[in-house]
Amino acid sequence: MIGTGLSLWLIPLILVLSLGISIWFYRNDVFLKDASKSIRMVLFSLRFLLVFTIGLLLLKPFSKHLQSEFYQPELIVLHDQSQSLRLSKDSTYDVHQFAKERAEWIQSLKDADIPVRMYGFSDSLYQNFDTTYQQEISNISAALQQVFGENAGKTVGGMVVISDGIYNRGEDPVYRASQCNYPIYTVGLGDTSSSKDIRVSLLEINKVAYSNQNIPFKLDILGDNLPIGTGKFTIKIDGKTIKTETFQVKQSHFFGSFTQSIAALPVGMHLLNVELESFDGEYNLVNNRRSVYIEVVDSKQKILVLFDAPHPDIAAIRSSLDQLSHIECNYQSVGQFDGKIEPYHLIVLHQLPSTSFPLSELIQKSQKMGISLWSVVSNSTDLKSLQNIHPLIKWSKVHPNAQFTNSQINSAFNLFGLESGLIQFMEKAPPLWCPSIKINSTEAIQVLSNQTIKAIPNGQAQIFFAENEFQKLGFIVGEGIWKWKMYNYKQEQNTIWFDQIIQKTSQFLLAKAIKDLLRVDVQNQYTDYESVQINAQYLNPSFEPVIDAHLAMELTHNNNSPSHKTMVSGGTSHSLKLGRLEPGLYRYKVYPTAADGQTRIDKIEKSGQFVVEATDIEFENLTANHQLLNQISEQTGGFLANKHQLKQLADSIIASDQFKPRQYSTEEVSDWIEIKWLLFLLVALATAEWFIRKWNGTV
Repeated sequence: MIGTGLSLWLIPLILVLSLGISIWFYRNDVFLKDASKSIRMVLFSLRFLLVFTIGLLLLKPFSKHLQSEFYQPELIVLHDQSQSLRLSKDSTYDVHQFAKERAEWIQSLKDADIPVRMYGFSDSLYQNFDTTYQQEISNISAALQQVFGENAGKTVGGMVVISDGIYNRGEDPVYRASQCNYPIYTVGLGDTSSSKDIRVSLLEINKVAYSNQNIPFKLDILGDNLPIGTGKFTIKIDGKTIKTETFQVKQSHFFGSFTQSIAALPVGMHLLNVELESFDGEYNLVNNRRSVYIEVVDSKQKILVLFDAPHPDIAAIRSSLDQLSHIECNYQSVGQFDGKIEPYHLIVLHQLPSTSFPLSELIQKSQKMGISLWSVVSNSTDLKSLQNIHPLIKWSKVHPNAQFTNSQINSAFNLFGLESGLIQFMEKAPPLWCPSIKINSTEAIQVLSNQTIKAIPNGQAQIFFAENEFQKLGFIVGEGIWKWKMYNYKQEQNTIWFDQIIQKTSQFLLAKAIKDLLRVDVQNQYTDYESVQINAQYLNPSFEPVIDAHLAMELTHNNNSPSHKTMVSGGTSHSLKLGRLEPGLYRYKVYPTAADGQTRIDKIEKSGQFVVEATDIEFENLTANHQLLNQISEQTGGFLANKHQLKQLADSIIASDQFKPRQYSTEEVSDWIEIKWLLFLLVALATAEWFIRKWNGTV
């Protein structure tokens, strides 16, 4: 197809003008009076063609044509890697024989020229997978979401999900599958028959308790195909039986909910075990017990959140702080505040102090009492009053207007640990609405994140900490942190990273000022599928990091013999990656050594403990849920096949129109002004005319 940018009705005008210019130029040319008529006609024609072609190009002519390409749609295969497949009654077939049949099935698809891309999944997606089925988590929804994201814009004909349909993390995969625009076929593994089983389905307890209070907890028990009779469960603390309860099983499908209470325990870590007595013929005995570690502390710590006016930031901060059972929060408008701060360990000031509420008395009392302050600084914060919080941190306003600034993490920050996922989240989170201020400090401040504007640092801190002689201080320069929570949920369907930054900050400010020369950063609790890393820092008497220090750790698991490990230096700090650990109680000692990593050079040491909890989620339910797989397939145009129907599934996929080569056509537009041979034509016409005139002595 040929077209022009200007009207085609201009072509007759260009034709007339080209004829007119050519006639006018050659009709009265005295230099050609002796030239033959044929020479004059050739020159006339060359001039006409040159002018007419230039005129046509001024109309912006173009041509359109379709460019077609063929693509072969891919088949995506997702294979469940969770332990429930290895633990089911059909595990011998599912683990060994099915692997061979699956390989033959995939080869038959490739022989039919259907590209196959395979993934394994458990809590996330894996490019490769094995058949050991050791993964502790099953999250079908997250796997589907990752596949949709990775293959957006690609030619996908369909997907096959090979699973037992059991999931224990994430949202309903049926809902996630509804967003798919190609058929999802499912292959059901595992055993759908309901066997005799009794299990602890829920053990609900606060993992932080108080030394002067009894500890209540809730216990739910489920049973299938049980005989009528009496059941029994035992409660143990640190391996010692403290209570045994019986209950009546009146029907084969049993559910019982029990509320229990443990007498107050001494301060420290304690292991609570609930064990169900098994019935004859039970296949799965692992889910008959449930364990949890309880940390017993002296008393709750109290936080006061003061705000100048209602703000979404307050609700976001509250949602994170209220998750911490060892913390009690009080939220008050500054206008209704009675001025009493004695009960509190941390005071959060949102957009305070202000010109209306300078809070001079509160700031002075907090310094005398050693109560930490955490200030969210906005454009309405009074910088003169803010100066009173720490006189060596100078605040000055650069511009009356605020500005949006993003976060850039300070890699040297070491007051508490930051996971890589948390760092990525903060640097990608929406910008805060920051006042245009300059921060000068003659006192050392620890910067967690700096401000950036359009990825360019502006030299100012965004989140930072400081200490004076009596208290700890924290500052967030900017409002709008509530958007971080919304962004976290949009990306992850949870708020784990937002909660971490709020909770880690509050827990650091609640901790007493650390004057130790050896500092160790370790969580109180981990799960056995988490990777454990311990960080430490060794300081000189001036509280400066010892760059050439060597640190070692003595680690004891339960009552086993201690193991000795050398920590890795990272410049100003040390770390030790322990990886995934066996469940149990771990006690550690960290101490400085000579270069050999063995000889102790100082009496200084830091000791503590942490627990690793067993994740037996995959053992809780081993009954395959093929109904869920069928729902996923039906709503997307696929179907459920059992593990013996791989050939029928392959035949259906090969015959499906979804996997026939697809032709994609794109319209390409070419402007004539860009055609090189037209340029050569114009040059050739002008050159020919000039050469003939030169030959005849007219130039």
